[in-house]
This record gives sequence, structure tokens and C-alpha cells, in this order.
Amino acid sequence: MEKETIEKLKELKQLLDEGILTQEEFDAEKQKLLASSPTVIPKAETLVLETEETPVSIREYDTQNRFESQIKPNRTIHIPLLHRSVVINATSPEAVIKKCNNYITRGKIGIALGILLTGVFVYYCFTAGFWAIFGAVFWALFPALIWIITGSITIPSYTELRDKFVGMNQAEFNYVKEIIRQKRENEKEAIINIAGEVAHVANTAADVYQEQTGNNMWFDIGRNLGSKY
Repeated sequence: MEKETIEKLKELKQLLDEGILTQEEFDAEKQKLLASSPTVIPKAETLVLETEETPVSIREYDTQNRFESQIKPNRTIHIPLLHRSVVINATSPEAVIKKCNNYITRGKIGIALGILLTGVFVYYCFTAGFWAIFGAVFWALFPALIWIITGSITIPSYTELRDKFVGMNQAEFNYVKEIIRQKRENEKEAIINIAGEVAHVANTAADVYQEQTGNNMWFDIGRNLGSKY
């Protein structure tokens, strides 16, 4: 309501109190003033989404959702347990890709050396005597099998890991590292809880054993093992 309208209403009220205007005339004039006065609706400074805890502005809500959608990868990324250290120790997706390429190269070199040593062993089988072949089994055949098997496992596993980080931005990479850290904390806590439960069961069993036999369970176990070995 405008200030001018308020002043006019005060004047009308004063005339009503002095008896110059009747109640009907006052009401009629009041309705005219209110009808001609524009209604001002206060502008809301901030629209909010009411929650049970704290009101969150729509702008902040949208910004938060956009931020989470930007850092969260569009595809599900599972990092195997043995490969988590490669990701955690890297500083960018490119560093992970480079590390994977190094492992892939080592795997290929290992397979090549394994094939070479296998060829040497086969050559000894056709040209050398028994003892030479016997020695070649340890210095040629066994290392060849280890390198070939290791390379055959390393190449596909690190190729799969590398492909997961191709085209990934830094924000997505940081999100993946944070997920790995959370999993490590959860696994660490689970291991501690399991160890605590095992220790509790063992201590309970030792107490029951001592009550029934009067002996120390750990001492008796050690003594029995020592007598056998």
C-alpha cells in the first residue's frame, strides 16, 4: 500500500471520529481508495526448497547437482583390488594410462623372452645330452613358462584398466580415487572388526578351557606342537 493512500485513510478516520463523516460514507471512501491503490507484492529474494533439516536455495541445489553430475563418471568403473594402488598413486588419468602401457610393454617383452627360452630348450632337447636338457629345464623352461603366463595375465588386465581411463577428465578421476579411498577405509574397518571378533572368541575359549582344566590353553597347544615336531 502506498504512503499517500495511508495518509488519506488517516484523514478519513479523523473525519469519522469528529462526526463529519458517517460510518457509511467512511466505508465507501475507504473502498474507493483501496480499489485505486496498486497492490505491491514483495519480491522474494531467494526461492528455497524446504527440507526437514535446512532450507536450501534452488540456485545452490542446482549448482550442487551439476557439480556431482560433472565429477561422477557416466559409466560404472570397477577397479580391481590389485590395481587400486596404480590409480591411487597416479595424479591424473593420463598417468594411469602411461603406467598401464608400461606394464603392457613389460608383459609383451616377457612373452617374447619366454618364447625365446622355450626355443632354446627345444633346441637342447634335440642336440644335447640328458644332463644338459635337465639343466635347461630349470634355467630355460621354468623361467619361460613363468614369463609367458605372467605376460598373458598382465596384458589383458592392464589393457582393460587402461581403457577405463581413456577420455576421463580430472574431476572424474578424483571421484574414482575418492571411491577407492572410501572402500579401503570400509575394508580396513571390516578387517579390524573381524580380528576383534576372532580375538574375543579365542579369549573366551581360553577362559572356558582354564575353568574346566585349570591349565592355560595356549601353553598346552604350544607344548603339544613342540612334542610332535
